[in-house]
Amino acid sequence: MNEAAATRSSGSPGSLRTRLLIGALAWIIVALALAGWGLRNLFKEHIEQQLQAQLVLHLNQLSVATNIGADGKLAVTPLSSDARFEKPLSGMYWQVDELRINAQQQPEVAREATARSRSLWDQALALPQVAESATPGQNYRTTTLHDGEGRTLLAVTRNLQLPESQAPPLRLTVAADSALMSEPLQRFTHMLLLTLGALALGLAIAVLIQLQLALKPLQLLRQRLTAVRSGDTQTLEGQFPQELQPLVNEFNKVLQTNADIVQRARTQAGNLAHAVHTPLAIMGNAAEHEHSPFGQLVREQTAIAQ
Repeated sequence: MNEAAATRSSGSPGSLRTRLLIGALAWIIVALALAGWGLRNLFKEHIEQQLQAQLVLHLNQLSVATNIGADGKLAVTPLSSDARFEKPLSGMYWQVDELRINAQQQPEVAREATARSRSLWDQALALPQVAESATPGQNYRTTTLHDGEGRTLLAVTRNLQLPESQAPPLRLTVAADSALMSEPLQRFTHMLLLTLGALALGLAIAVLIQLQLALKPLQLLRQRLTAVRSGDTQTLEGQFPQELQPLVNEFNKVLQTNADIVQRARTQAGNLAHAVHTPLAIMGNAAEHEHSPFGQLVREQTAIAQ
């Protein structure tokens, strides 16, 4: 009954197995969650940098393709590096604005969308009226825009002054729909979740196997204790791990001490019985010749004592 109850309680929340399992699984979940979060952010940063590098490349091509024609008008050679510039609302856009210098000696927009890609159709990029200079250390500025349909765009801009004397200052902009980043990021996140899920399952199985192997010596120890309790053996026998061997040695010392105490008690009891037996025998023999009630009582009591 007690062994059955102990077996049933081996999987209880208070058991060592359950505590170790819960602790290991908790650390696995936390570690994989942090790893997934970090990997996703690294990949997001990577594709942002890749998209920005692509936009800067297109911006450089747009700078080369922008000129002042013989008639003194702005002329932009169509960019052939990406067909999406020719497809309406494709998510890749470029735009050229004419600037002027205001009273505060800052460049501001004089004519918006003097030239623009076919992909913009009849729309224009909603850029600030003041054309800010490039970011220090770079020849372009990165900004975030929204198109007419409310979609978020990542854009790079550059102020350009053509060498022609009659050429006005220009602001060149190349922008891309942020969905170009979100779609691969979603695919990566989906694959990452599947991979981390499979890894978590594999680690959980490995933890279960490890716990089974690690706790097996405790099961052997319980079997040896049961054998001692049932009297089949006097000491705990068997090979145990180094972590358990000191405990087994202490158990054996306690068992040996108890055995010594029991043996001394048996010896003392035997000596006491022998010491009492002789006087009782003498009293019984003496009472055989006494026929009084007292003699009868002594004979009865000595018989019981013997």
